[in-house]
Amino acid sequence: MPKTKIIGVLINLTAEQAAQQTRDAEEAARSLGLETHVLEVRSDLDFDQVLGDFSKLTDVALLVSADPIFIAGRGKLIATANRHRIPAIYGRREFATAGGLASYGANLEEPYRLMGTYVGRVLKGEKVANLPVAQPTKFEFVINSKTAKALGITISPSLLALADEVIE
Repeated sequence: MPKTKIIGVLINLTAEQAAQQTRDAEEAARSLGLETHVLEVRSDLDFDQVLGDFSKLTDVALLVSADPIFIAGRGKLIATANRHRIPAIYGRREFATAGGLASYGANLEEPYRLMGTYVGRVLKGEKVANLPVAQPTKFEFVINSKTAKALGITISPSLLALADEVIE
């Protein structure tokens, strides 16, 4: 989206991490010379109004923060963003597989595999306090080319080559 000038940051205003997610997104956008608009919602009932208002601006894209309200309402959120023709990136692959434009986030299979390893270590007698804290190390970039076509977006071959998965 080389013409993008404004990044909308969709935030659940009631979430504890909303302030930090907003600061992180604003800092990243500033480093790229982009303007941010914080789009605050309290429930999925706000999606249409907030995204409808945002879609009236030109050269926009949407960053959807990580929050259970967006995961639970992903079908409605994706449909609303697509209906308003807002290109959006989400933090979990399920959004791209459900029709969102793209996702970039931690592979969620890895923590479950690690959890099994940790259970095995505890059952063999290791103390939980001695186990290291683990962070995700594998991240996935998924592009839904069908959605891109529906939104009238051409994705460059070089970007498609970077994707871990391209949904046709």
